[in-house]
Amino acid sequence: MADIEKKIAVVLGVVALLFVSYHVISDITGAALWSNAEYDNCRDTDPDDFLGLQGEVTTTRVYVLDERENPFGKTDICLGGHRVEQYSCGDGGQIIHTAQYCPRPTVCREGACV
Repeated sequence: MADIEKKIAVVLGVVALLFVSYHVISDITGAALWSNAEYDNCRDTDPDDFLGLQGEVTTTRVYVLDERENPFGKTDICLGGHRVEQYSCGDGGQIIHTAQYCPRPTVCREGACV
């Protein structure tokens, strides 16, 4: 019987450790198995994703469980000399991104095709 109790204790310990680790990591990254965050007030300075303009997107992550707010933003960046990472507002107010090539003969400089 002692072996079974030891095994149960080990399993419960591992489950508790996984739960605590997941909670800490999800708190840092915003990732979750369930929707513990909503997004509010997403703003895009370049809503049409014009490649010739470096845009900036800001939003606020609101944690549902304790109502904490975490404002943050992203700015369009270059991915090498000929691609730009464009950030925009998603349907749920979260920040999404797409990578696009600059049209020829332009190159990417400071998050815009020039």
